[in-house]
Amino acid sequence: MRQLPLLLLLLLFAHEGHAQAIIPPPFVFGKIPEEDIAMTSYEPDTSAAAVVLCHFGTVGESDNVYKFGYKFHKRIKILKRTGYDAGNIGIPFKSAWGLEEFIFGQAQVRLPSGDVVKLKKKDVFYEKLSDEWTMAKFTFPKLGPGCILEYEYELQSMRQGNLKSWYFQEDIPVKFSEFRIGLPAKFQYTYILQGAGDMALTDDSPRHTVYEGNGKRCDILSNRFIFKDVPAFQPEAYIASVNDCLVKIKFQLSELQFFYKTISVNKNWSDFKDMLHLLPWFGRQYEMPENTALAAAEILPNIQGAPRSRERAEAYYWYIANNMNWNHNYSFSLERMVPLDTIYQERRGSSGELNLLLLALLRRDSFEANPVLLSTRSNGRPYTDFPLIDQFDHMIVQVVVDSSVIIMDALDPLRPPNYPDMEALNGQGLLLKPDTAFWIPIVSPSDATDYYNYDVAMDENGHINGNLLATYRGYNAILERQHYKTDDTHDYWNKRMLEKFPGFEKDTLRHSDVNTPTILFNDTLSFKIIDAAQLSGDYLYFSPILFSNFNENMFKEEKRKFPIDFGLPFLEQYIMKLKLPPGYEVESLPKSSKIILQSNSGSYVFNIEQKGADELHINSRLQIKKIVFQPEEYPDLKQMMSLVAEKMGEQVVLKKK
Repeated sequence: MRQLPLLLLLLLFAHEGHAQAIIPPPFVFGKIPEEDIAMTSYEPDTSAAAVVLCHFGTVGESDNVYKFGYKFHKRIKILKRTGYDAGNIGIPFKSAWGLEEFIFGQAQVRLPSGDVVKLKKKDVFYEKLSDEWTMAKFTFPKLGPGCILEYEYELQSMRQGNLKSWYFQEDIPVKFSEFRIGLPAKFQYTYILQGAGDMALTDDSPRHTVYEGNGKRCDILSNRFIFKDVPAFQPEAYIASVNDCLVKIKFQLSELQFFYKTISVNKNWSDFKDMLHLLPWFGRQYEMPENTALAAAEILPNIQGAPRSRERAEAYYWYIANNMNWNHNYSFSLERMVPLDTIYQERRGSSGELNLLLLALLRRDSFEANPVLLSTRSNGRPYTDFPLIDQFDHMIVQVVVDSSVIIMDALDPLRPPNYPDMEALNGQGLLLKPDTAFWIPIVSPSDATDYYNYDVAMDENGHINGNLLATYRGYNAILERQHYKTDDTHDYWNKRMLEKFPGFEKDTLRHSDVNTPTILFNDTLSFKIIDAAQLSGDYLYFSPILFSNFNENMFKEEKRKFPIDFGLPFLEQYIMKLKLPPGYEVESLPKSSKIILQSNSGSYVFNIEQKGADELHINSRLQIKKIVFQPEEYPDLKQMMSLVAEKMGEQVVLKKK
């Protein structure tokens, strides 16, 4: 979504009823071409363990006037044993309120011998993913190289406002993928094709547009969307969401013909806001006082602070964060049609439900509070040019108090205001005010900082004894506090150190109050490390960096296709004062180094020097100031992170006098 170029298309047109029904489907269940049966490897990608031979989907009217009917047919060839996972099928559908219904069609696997093993309806089982979602699952038996599996199923959906997205790309190559729309002309949709920015227009004939590039081809023929030879998606480090990268098409209802009148749907963000305010599972919940009468009566006596003061606003935040339990589901609205008082009585809810409750209480108390709709990092970057309701899966609250803006996301009692859930740090959020709607930045209010200060001494056997003061700031303080809160053994430092130093022993540990959610957190640690240095004859060899979150360079590829998204700016600083063992002197030290990225978007400094005859001072400082780096910036970033990994592994050499 962040590469908005050639193939980010907006196509608005009226459908031609069911005219496409005269075009036969690209393949028929069970009739497999001989070339696919004979295939032993996929020529465009010989490393592929499996390949989607054909994926075909349609959407049209169903027998139920309130539902759309989706039909899907998929065929996969297993080429290697490592491709067996392709035989484990999971199909999620929105089961809440009967919005979607899964209907099993048929499924079979053709063995290399030519025998066919069929699956039946009883082979499907259903897994409850959340209050809203269920997954239909089945597994193909007797898989082996050369097998061809295929299956058909239907989805009946009441979600006419938003058609389901169609994914042309998967983690294995896709030879052919087609999606067709056969809906009456009264429905008009906006279509957005994303993730194909490396393709160029090669043909733009009437009713037929062709894009090609990177070994794949896209044909757009009125209400048919066809992709051929789509390579497997290759994940890269620091991608916020795979959804931002996969080739897919999204839909949003734009016009609806009702009798002889054409109704425009969500033409702009202001119209979108007006529609949301009318929804009983969103706007009506916080605008109608009767939905929170019980909650307000019980919570108000616990609220301290002067009217419309920051203290009072934050008192509501802390009450919800400490007394309600998040069910770890993200939503921007209610997950079920109940008043907010029911959510309050149950003391449990989704992100949208808890924050809607907070919003309603703040508004009852005359605060200037408004919802901010978000797409979480896992869900993908928001599309800001056209209203798409299905992109939103989270909601937070903006409160304005004495001209200062406070962001509230009351899901965790260990996070202070202005620090929303880290999944919310996805660039922008849509602020819904009573009279307008616009996008605002959603970013971390401070760097995520780790500061390690060591004061240690080494003996002649290569053992280290000493102390560490670790200070964390911002989101890193929140994460550290969460580690201690969820681990009663306080074994976190052992887990950090034992992988590199089996001889690590923790003597004492003190830390800040876990239940005081400030933006700072401290660890004070006394420890020793047996065999921290390797003794060989008259020499001791050791790495002066005892611990870092960046021991390995995650950027190994020569080129980068997708942007690098760190989520938030961060700083890791490592300072050590090391007393040398008696009778030893410095033979060699790693070389001090410094690198600064363009526009000062990041930097790394490594410095080591001897102080007097028996002391070393080490300073390692890595800082990233920019959140998103584009692919063209990748070479410099890779070079810097390679230097970091190199310095983490370099050794000090001491020689016996």
